[in-house]
Amino acid sequence: MIVSSENRLPGVIYGVDDDKNVLKVMVTVDTKEVKKQIRTLGRSFENTIHEIAVPIEGKPEPLKFQVVPRTTQFCARKSPVVLPFMSIRSVILCSS
Repeated sequence: MIVSSENRLPGVIYGVDDDKNVLKVMVTVDTKEVKKQIRTLGRSFENTIHEIAVPIEGKPEPLKFQVVPRTTQFCARKSPVVLPFMSIRSVILCSS
């Protein structure tokens, strides 16, 4: 899942970084990709580790988070509406 803007679902990555600072990162994810993952994984969707890349202004590489979806909210048509994520860890790539 990569983060950006049209046909997107809002989400929030919650967690704690390596310095014990509370994380609350607003993101959007591709609706089609999420629906595909839900169809493929079914009930296991919220038990699967996903990687989300968040672009950072002024940095060539996005900040990558390994996350697990938590309590995904669905509308009456069984489409996801909001995706809260719990961060497992952030992966910072250092370029030399």
